[in-house]
Amino acid sequence: MKGGQKTAEVNEGGLKSRCSCISKDNIVAKHNCAANTSKYLPLNGDCSTKVISYYSPMLFSFSQMTESIELNHNHSNLKFWKQRDAHESTYYRNENLLGDREDHNRGEKLEILQVNEMNKSDCTLQASNLQGDEVRNSIIELLRSKLLKSRFFSINELHKMKNVRMDNEIAFSPQGMERISTSLKKMTSPQFLSLCTGEKHASKSIQNFIEASDCDRIQHVFSLIIQTTPDLIMNPLGNYVLQVAAQRSEAVASNLEEYCKHNLEYLCSNEYASRVMQSLVEISSNFRRTVLEWACLNLGLLLETLPSVFLLTAALMASRHPAELASVRETLLSSNAKQYSHHRYFKRILMSFIDKCSFDDIALVCNTYRINRDFYGYLNDKFGAFILIAVIRRGFKPTTDILLNAIKEDMIGLYHTKFFKFVFYRLAKESYLRRPILEAILGMGNDNMRAATDSKASCLFFCYLVVSVATEDLLPTSLHFKKVVHSQEQLRGLLFNFVQQFKLRDC
Repeated sequence: MKGGQKTAEVNEGGLKSRCSCISKDNIVAKHNCAANTSKYLPLNGDCSTKVISYYSPMLFSFSQMTESIELNHNHSNLKFWKQRDAHESTYYRNENLLGDREDHNRGEKLEILQVNEMNKSDCTLQASNLQGDEVRNSIIELLRSKLLKSRFFSINELHKMKNVRMDNEIAFSPQGMERISTSLKKMTSPQFLSLCTGEKHASKSIQNFIEASDCDRIQHVFSLIIQTTPDLIMNPLGNYVLQVAAQRSEAVASNLEEYCKHNLEYLCSNEYASRVMQSLVEISSNFRRTVLEWACLNLGLLLETLPSVFLLTAALMASRHPAELASVRETLLSSNAKQYSHHRYFKRILMSFIDKCSFDDIALVCNTYRINRDFYGYLNDKFGAFILIAVIRRGFKPTTDILLNAIKEDMIGLYHTKFFKFVFYRLAKESYLRRPILEAILGMGNDNMRAATDSKASCLFFCYLVVSVATEDLLPTSLHFKKVVHSQEQLRGLLFNFVQQFKLRDC
């Protein structure tokens, strides 16, 4: 007995040693691989693996809006925002957006700086070296620095540079793979569990090993994982091993699905188990249906815990067809669900539904939750802002027209809402929306534009709005803004001139 125990300890210790020194068996180490392109979640260490793709706080880079959402769920396998492919987005353009154009009052004393007085050849040369978004980003970066200390118009949180975690992909040598495989074959399930949950580098190495190995050669590993599933799923380190294995093995995924179905209510409130199930809803349509049906019957209970909300939104985003959402549709559009309409996490669920439901259902959602009637109210709520973005991205004309008309007729009103900046920032990234938004900005009357550029900060912010949605043909002209950004009088005059030239060109 003592000899067998000692042998087991040596086997386990030897594998831990090889896992911690895995670089000795490397033939290739790929450096500088961005973390957000990996497939499996980093475990807060330098060693990393692939991470399941997610839509990060790309979607949630605005810290004020993400703080309440992410909390301790700021990891890559939490599906929150999924950008829609270009072909999925439809936009019904309002051909009569500008309506009757205002004639320029030639007798009015506008402080206009003529573009002809600028050095056009110099700007053209700059534009030839900086193409498209590079021109736009260079101007926005200058405006960002100028507005840095502005209480109401700062765009720093929208455009500040983010530190990108660098990732390394490990390639195992054949000899190293064989040695690790041999050691794992000699392990008992308790020893394997200890290896996966005891130390993050060893756990990470097991994840790498599972991902790099031929499935036929590591069936013994999958067997160990199946035996230890209840302990792995709720462990801070072990849950990632389980996610990797479920991606590689149908047997692991099937066993995991059965375990989760029988313990769903218990598991969904645990943050680590929720992460595993968020991966599983992408793998299994049956489990996805189970989660959606359970959520419809337990919506009030679900809203009490963040991991449960994350699981439901992941299931919604993983759906392949609106027909999958039939039960959710019935629940969300029912009068009973209205009692949750002011719950911030319910709005997050509603946004995910809007993103994946049939187009005809968007009108029903807007009517049920008074999205168009209370447009400004949604702009003053951080989760409401996400709902507006989702509706407009789907190309729903009534809501889109409300935004465009507000930009054209009531820019000051938009200035006074809490999250107009964020909504504008997100929508300006959609190329098909830039032109109609630009037409709305430049189609406003002189009085509205004067009010929108009244102070130095508001003038700089108005310039930011114009540059953010400027079409490619207007970017060379936009470079003139950089030369006068230090002077409100000159910048304001140039903006007025820019608007007038745009109107004359499009007449």
